[in-house]
Amino acid sequence: MRKEGVAAEESNTSPNIEVAKPPVFSRKASRVVGFITACKLFLRMKMREIAVEKKIQWVLLYVQ
Repeated sequence: MRKEGVAAEESNTSPNIEVAKPPVFSRKASRVVGFITACKLFLRMKMREIAVEKKIQWVLLYVQ
């Protein structure tokens, strides 16, 4: 028998959840915090089991 908290947690980490990708970062100081937050959110929700090196490569795709 499952507990409600466990079921809710599993449903929140489903791979079917849509998470916005970060905007392309163009070195504007006013956008740093938002960019980092968006990257962290995406990595935690969609790339949990991926190696750190792959995560870094993914983030760098969004840096100009």
